[in-house]
Amino acid sequence: MIKPVYLLTLFLVILMSCKKNKTTTQDNNCIYRTRVNQSSYTISADEYATTVSLFKQNNLRYDNLRWYYFDLSSSVLSGTKEYYHYIRADQYLNGLRIFNGGVVHHFRDGQFFQLSGYEIPSTSLDTTANLELTQLRKLFVDKLLNTPSSNDLKKYSNDCMVSEFCYYDLNQGAYGNPVNLIKLWRVYPQTNEKVFGYFNDDGTLIAFSDGVIGGL
Repeated sequence: MIKPVYLLTLFLVILMSCKKNKTTTQDNNCIYRTRVNQSSYTISADEYATTVSLFKQNNLRYDNLRWYYFDLSSSVLSGTKEYYHYIRADQYLNGLRIFNGGVVHHFRDGQFFQLSGYEIPSTSLDTTANLELTQLRKLFVDKLLNTPSSNDLKKYSNDCMVSEFCYYDLNQGAYGNPVNLIKLWRVYPQTNEKVFGYFNDDGTLIAFSDGVIGGL
């Protein structure tokens, strides 16, 4: 006859084992939203002052830009030394960053002569997000769990996720086509920014990278 004490002990062991297994597979639901503020320039104070001066003297708009790279170089052509400034910037609309809307302004001897990229002056889109952060996390985790890769993507499924809400031009790089802005979420594991997903605010996957081949 099996003693009641033994049955109780066996039941507790099974119960604890089930709880342990459940804990190891449970999604921690950790996700937070970050923002790249337009005022968070990553150039020095002297570079900022020079940049403002260059834009003003060339009557260029800059109230929608966040400058993040400044380069000064020179070259000698036919015995004359010329100075070049290359200034990279993100574009902003309604306070939101256009994630793939970077531009480079080129100056020669203080005169503007070329723009790499293209200006996006306005949009009819608002700045309201439709997706909840928990919904975004689930979309991304599902993609991680169901994407074959030489990188073990499942190991990121319980990470805390980082997200950014921004605008995104679907026609970026397709010169001659009109700008096609959408509201987009960029999300990635806190431990590896090279693994990421871009999701339309309606939940549609726009792009995904497994951190190995740069995109799937």
